[in-house]
Amino acid sequence: MELHYNCNMSCRTCNIWKREFAVHRKRDEAIQSNDLFAIQEKLAQAGIKHISYVGGEPLLCKDIFGLMEEAKKNGLSATLITNGSLLTPYSIQKLIGSGLHTIIFSLDGTEEIHDTVRGKRGTFQKVVQNISGIQREKKLNKIKKPKVCIYTTVSRLNFRCIPSVLNIAQKADVNSIRFQLVSVVTEGISNQTNKVFQRDVVGYHSYAIDDGLKLSPPDLKEVRNMMEVAKSWSEEVGIRIQIENFLMDPSFTRTCGFVKNGFVVNPYGDVLPCPMLTRYSIGNILEADLDSLWGNDAHSFFIKRLNELEKLPICQECCVGKR
Repeated sequence: MELHYNCNMSCRTCNIWKREFAVHRKRDEAIQSNDLFAIQEKLAQAGIKHISYVGGEPLLCKDIFGLMEEAKKNGLSATLITNGSLLTPYSIQKLIGSGLHTIIFSLDGTEEIHDTVRGKRGTFQKVVQNISGIQREKKLNKIKKPKVCIYTTVSRLNFRCIPSVLNIAQKADVNSIRFQLVSVVTEGISNQTNKVFQRDVVGYHSYAIDDGLKLSPPDLKEVRNMMEVAKSWSEEVGIRIQIENFLMDPSFTRTCGFVKNGFVVNPYGDVLPCPMLTRYSIGNILEADLDSLWGNDAHSFFIKRLNELEKLPICQECCVGKR
């Protein structure tokens, strides 16, 4: 659930904060507070079991803690994906009491590298402090949730920081850590994907368009060696590690699990079957029930094209799992 497209960072690997994103993606009819709660209730009524709050930065949404509490009441397991810079001791207490299942922090490396990638000094220290604050509150309240996870997006800016990220994760006593390759959506990939549908389905994307962020073959080899070490580290320290399959083997192929079990609701109520196709909507959840949207003509056509091709050109840059 994309709550909005506002963010307090200016990350090198993201376009959301740029003026061009606002020009091409933001619309006037953004979801109001009552709509956010109505949509979440409709999702629960439709049998949805899990919801992830994303942005922009979801902690900029004034209703975020209320949404978490309502999610718990409606039987939804909720995850918050955040840059981690906006939490305070007070909001951490609210978060702990909300029933949130998982909180995912973006962490890009050592202090110098993380702050460089995020475009703002002091961000690293806030993230580390807030992770510690959550873990401390959990112990005081004798609870195990929310689970605390770190996501690290690997690019040429930070790939040599992987050992440092493991050390940071161990000191913070997080539940898990995930490494995934940076997504780079170029004009060529967009055009190839649009050609499949004979119209613009990609739009102006939030993911990086700078090829200089991608790893070279020697870089990838170095990263894979680090990942093998990370696997052993995981077994020793008891922190679960997830490594994007494509990161270890660019020839790796699989069917897309997301389109079978998930979808995106954008800040305007549009239901997107694929997070990478920002202009391919199967309808609006404020105007129709999910049951009437899932499997409709637009959804069926999308699944048909995906099955015919096995994967789209943009799948190699997917933010969920490249293939």
